[in-house]
Amino acid sequence: MRNYLLTNEFPMMDELFNQFFNEVSTSGYSSLKTDVIKTQNGFEVEMEIPGFKKEEINLSYEKDVLTVWAEREPAAPSDERSYLRAERAYKVKRALVVKGIDEDKITAKYENGLLTINLPLKEKLETSKRVYID
Repeated sequence: MRNYLLTNEFPMMDELFNQFFNEVSTSGYSSLKTDVIKTQNGFEVEMEIPGFKKEEINLSYEKDVLTVWAEREPAAPSDERSYLRAERAYKVKRALVVKGIDEDKITAKYENGLLTINLPLKEKLETSKRVYID
Protein backbone atom coordinates (compact mmCIF):
# COMPACT_ATOMS: atom_id res chain seq x y z
CA MET A 1 0.00 0.00 0.00
CA ARG A 2 1.31 3.40 -0.97
CA ASN A 3 1.83 6.04 1.71
CA TYR A 4 0.08 9.16 0.35
CA LEU A 5 1.31 11.29 3.23
CA LEU A 6 4.88 11.03 1.97
CA THR A 7 4.21 11.87 -1.69
CA ASN A 8 3.31 15.11 -3.38
CA GLU A 9 0.46 13.76 -5.50
CA PHE A 10 -2.02 16.05 -3.80
CA PRO A 11 -0.47 19.54 -3.92
CA MET A 12 -3.77 21.20 -2.97
CA MET A 13 -3.80 19.23 0.26
CA ASP A 14 -0.21 20.31 0.92
CA GLU A 15 -1.23 23.92 0.42
CA LEU A 16 -4.18 23.54 2.79
CA PHE A 17 -2.00 21.83 5.38
CA ASN A 18 0.66 24.55 5.11
CA GLN A 19 -1.91 27.31 5.55
CA PHE A 20 -2.86 25.87 8.91
CA PHE A 21 0.48 24.68 10.22
CA ASN A 22 3.20 26.85 8.68
CA GLU A 23 5.07 29.45 10.67
CA VAL A 24 4.43 33.12 9.93
CA SER A 25 7.42 33.14 7.57
CA THR A 26 10.78 31.45 7.27
CA SER A 27 12.59 34.57 8.45
CA GLY A 28 10.43 34.88 11.54
CA TYR A 29 8.81 38.07 10.27
CA SER A 30 5.27 38.59 9.09
CA SER A 31 4.67 41.17 6.38
CA LEU A 32 2.41 44.18 6.84
CA LYS A 33 -0.73 44.94 4.86
CA THR A 34 0.10 48.17 3.09
CA ASP A 35 -1.60 50.81 0.94
CA VAL A 36 0.46 53.34 -1.04
CA ILE A 37 -1.41 56.47 -2.12
CA LYS A 38 -0.14 59.10 -4.56
CA THR A 39 -0.74 62.63 -3.27
CA GLN A 40 -0.08 66.08 -4.74
CA ASN A 41 3.18 66.39 -2.81
CA GLY A 42 4.42 62.80 -2.83
CA PHE A 43 3.13 59.58 -1.33
CA GLU A 44 1.21 58.43 1.71
CA VAL A 45 1.79 54.93 3.05
CA GLU A 46 -0.72 53.27 5.36
CA MET A 47 0.29 50.07 7.15
CA GLU A 48 -1.75 47.95 9.50
CA ILE A 49 0.30 47.15 12.60
CA PRO A 50 -2.29 46.07 15.17
CA GLY A 51 -1.31 45.08 18.69
CA PHE A 52 1.96 47.01 18.86
CA LYS A 53 2.80 50.08 20.91
CA LYS A 54 4.20 53.13 19.15
CA GLU A 55 7.53 52.60 20.94
CA GLU A 56 7.87 49.10 19.41
CA ILE A 57 7.65 50.37 15.81
CA ASN A 58 10.75 51.44 13.86
CA LEU A 59 10.96 53.36 10.60
CA SER A 60 13.96 54.11 8.39
CA TYR A 61 14.56 55.56 4.94
CA GLU A 62 17.93 54.83 3.40
CA LYS A 63 19.09 54.58 -0.22
CA ASP A 64 15.52 54.94 -1.57
CA VAL A 65 14.20 52.13 0.66
CA LEU A 66 11.53 52.76 3.28
CA THR A 67 11.67 50.05 5.94
CA VAL A 68 9.15 49.58 8.72
CA TRP A 69 9.56 46.91 11.38
CA ALA A 70 8.13 46.17 14.79
CA GLU A 71 9.13 43.59 17.33
CA ARG A 72 7.94 42.63 20.79
CA GLU A 73 8.57 39.82 23.18
CA PRO A 74 5.85 37.16 23.41
CA ALA A 75 4.18 36.74 26.77
CA ALA A 76 6.01 34.24 28.92
CA PRO A 77 4.07 31.06 29.72
CA SER A 78 3.24 30.49 33.37
CA ASP A 79 1.92 27.62 35.49
CA GLU A 80 -1.63 28.92 34.99
CA ARG A 81 -1.32 29.71 31.25
CA SER A 82 0.57 28.08 28.45
CA TYR A 83 0.11 28.50 24.73
CA LEU A 84 -1.08 25.59 22.63
CA ARG A 85 -0.80 27.77 19.53
CA ALA A 86 0.50 31.33 19.15
CA GLU A 87 -0.27 32.91 15.77
CA ARG A 88 -0.20 36.61 16.47
CA ALA A 89 2.97 38.05 15.03
CA TYR A 90 5.71 39.28 17.33
CA LYS A 91 7.87 40.48 14.46
CA VAL A 92 6.59 42.34 11.43
CA LYS A 93 8.59 43.96 8.64
CA ARG A 94 8.02 45.59 5.27
CA ALA A 95 10.39 47.37 2.88
CA LEU A 96 9.34 49.52 -0.07
CA VAL A 97 11.45 51.18 -2.75
CA VAL A 98 10.35 54.82 -3.02
CA LYS A 99 12.64 57.12 -5.02
CA GLY A 100 12.95 60.88 -4.95
CA ILE A 101 11.76 61.39 -1.36
CA ASP A 102 12.82 64.41 0.71
CA GLU A 103 13.96 62.37 3.70
CA ASP A 104 14.18 65.42 5.99
CA LYS A 105 10.41 65.99 5.63
CA ILE A 106 9.13 62.45 6.25
CA THR A 107 6.46 62.34 8.96
CA ALA A 108 4.61 59.43 10.56
CA LYS A 109 1.78 58.87 13.01
CA TYR A 110 0.40 55.73 14.63
CA GLU A 111 -3.20 55.55 15.73
CA ASN A 112 -5.55 52.61 16.35
CA GLY A 113 -3.19 50.06 14.79
CA LEU A 114 -2.65 52.08 11.59
CA LEU A 115 0.73 53.63 10.78
CA THR A 116 0.46 56.55 8.34
CA ILE A 117 3.70 57.76 6.73
CA ASN A 118 3.87 60.91 4.60
CA LEU A 119 6.67 60.85 2.04
CA PRO A 120 7.03 64.23 0.32
CA LEU A 121 8.91 64.31 -2.97
CA LYS A 122 12.03 66.42 -3.36
CA GLU A 123 11.40 69.71 -5.06
CA LYS A 124 12.64 69.60 -8.61
CA LEU A 125 15.17 72.26 -9.36
CA GLU A 126 14.83 73.59 -12.88
CA THR A 127 18.52 74.10 -13.33
CA SER A 128 20.57 72.69 -16.11
CA LYS A 129 24.23 72.84 -16.78
CA ARG A 130 25.41 73.65 -20.23
CA VAL A 131 28.10 71.41 -21.55
CA TYR A 132 30.48 73.02 -24.01
CA ILE A 133 31.98 71.00 -26.80
CA ASP A 134 35.72 71.40 -27.44
